[in-house]
Amino acid sequence: MNIGIFGGCVSRDIFRLFPERDHVLHYSARTSLISQFSEPTKVDLNDINLSSAFQKRIVAADFNKSLKKDLDALDVDFFIIDFLVERISLLSTGKKYITRSKELSNSGILNNKKYRLGKVINRKADDMVLLHEWFNACDQFIDCLQKNFKPHQIILNEVYLTEHYLDQSEIKNFDEKQTEGIRETNAMLRMYYSYFKGKYPGINFINISKENSVGDLNHQWGLSPMHFVDDYYLEARHQLNKIYLENQVQTTTL
Repeated sequence: MNIGIFGGCVSRDIFRLFPERDHVLHYSARTSLISQFSEPTKVDLNDINLSSAFQKRIVAADFNKSLKKDLDALDVDFFIIDFLVERISLLSTGKKYITRSKELSNSGILNNKKYRLGKVINRKADDMVLLHEWFNACDQFIDCLQKNFKPHQIILNEVYLTEHYLDQSEIKNFDEKQTEGIRETNAMLRMYYSYFKGKYPGINFINISKENSVGDLNHQWGLSPMHFVDDYYLEARHQLNKIYLENQVQTTTL
């Protein structure tokens, strides 16, 4: 399968365990829909001081707002979406938004006097003004997707943060402060996913069981409420295979 992704490492890591089976042709990461569907901000690539070519590219893409152009050029079997990035704060000057990602923070841009990226806007579930901005951006995103893909090619990976993680053979809880943040983020995610599903009939879904929605102390990328045990990704892969086979059957019977 040829795959495109808009989302976090959770969706990308579905393909980490079996990299030889599929081709991830496009991966948009660390960029909010609010940012992508706002006005672009000029950036000099030489000012993005990151050694990773991937990280440098995603910071530039957030400034340049390249998602629409990328979608127009993309030819994949399925396009997988999650909204984990929408937990990240934004920078705003008028109608321009930038995602305040870790990669941006590490790039040196924020300390470069050439760039005035505005005030920090933290994401909160009860911020109705920002929620309205996200709904508008999501509508534009859906328009782009509908222009380029059939509904069955869109897979919403309904990812939420977990409050628990596996330490050897013992299930432990994140601390009280982390758990409070996890629950607030999940409340936002539920609103985002609900809106997207209501606006986009006919798409497919990945929903992982509670049993497998557990963090992993020994995850490749470290302990985090979004870094899961391998069974999480195996279940996601199984659901993706099922979607692919069902689509093949439908295509054959037409």
